[in-house]
Amino acid sequence: MRLSDFIRRNVEQISLEWEAFAATCSPAADTMSGFALRDHIAQILQAIATDLDTSQSKQQQDIKSKGQTARTDLTDTAAETHAELRVGDGFSMDQLASEYRALRATVLRLWIEELPRGTAIDLVDATRFNEAIDQALAESIARFTKGLTRSRDLFLAMLGHDLRNPLGAIMNSAALLSSPNAVNEEAMKSAAAVIRRSATRMSELVTNLLDLTRTRLGTTIPLSIAPTDMTNVCGNVISELRALHPHVTVEFSALGDLEGAWDGPRLGQMVSNLVANAIEHGSKKEPVTIDVRGEADEITVSIHNEGVVDASLLIENIENPLVRNNGRQEGQSMRVKLGLYIAREILASHGGTLHVTSSQGHGTTFTGRWPRHGETGQTASA
Repeated sequence: MRLSDFIRRNVEQISLEWEAFAATCSPAADTMSGFALRDHIAQILQAIATDLDTSQSKQQQDIKSKGQTARTDLTDTAAETHAELRVGDGFSMDQLASEYRALRATVLRLWIEELPRGTAIDLVDATRFNEAIDQALAESIARFTKGLTRSRDLFLAMLGHDLRNPLGAIMNSAALLSSPNAVNEEAMKSAAAVIRRSATRMSELVTNLLDLTRTRLGTTIPLSIAPTDMTNVCGNVISELRALHPHVTVEFSALGDLEGAWDGPRLGQMVSNLVANAIEHGSKKEPVTIDVRGEADEITVSIHNEGVVDASLLIENIENPLVRNNGRQEGQSMRVKLGLYIAREILASHGGTLHVTSSQGHGTTFTGRWPRHGETGQTASA
């Protein structure tokens, strides 16, 4: 019996054993569904069976064994896609590799058990199968390493980006306090409060860095859910940004029930990024407006400025935050991309979405929405 035929007939049984093994990969797998644990195993098995049925010369076998096979199809393989998802799920590289080791042992064990007693093992099939497993493992590890490196680089860039606003607010407030011109007691208290809030935010960002380092820098944003009032969240952000941009008018309006169980510091990070973007790219003569609405089922935050931005470019930036745009200054491009990307991911982690509209005569509006209740998610649209 050909091994390729055996694999096709027993995809479900092999998948069950794959799922059972993946479930032991703690802590990443502890909260994953069976569907997520299985991931692309059926497609990986199909690719292996197809490879077994493909004729191969000795020269081709030698090239493959040395990892020198040239790829003509640039479409992601199932093994590569699987690796990207495992990065996002928080698996380690050791756990990823162990999945393939377990898969190799499972298939060969089940195949041998099904062979009639005394039947010799087809060594060609066994060799080709091991080659196919090695190829899938190599593809997965290469993509896993790339994804993990990108995740680390992205988070460090996000950290540097988000430190700019509170650091700028501290510098401006410190300059005010050290001004040779006398300042009244109320102004001194206000500047000290801004410094205290901004330093707290910077501390939270550094804490996030340590947290993500300990969790192997996955691609999702962790949340700390607690009772939160969006009026207070927005008020703190506005105070910080007014200290950083004293000549810009920021108008705030709120309506409805704005209390709920969310990650307040993360939502403050989201609002800060969107408002900072509006201040930087909007009209200096018109105010930036923040409108927060609490509905029965969702919370909406809209940030509007009178500038016009190419909406398609903004959406592209959200999806590719570290890709440079030749048509813009590099620093400005990075700030726009990272700010919008961070805002989108924070909303996504709350089960929400980020949308943008921009046109001549109507300005630009970013609207973030997230459910008042329910489970958090990881997908968002823009």
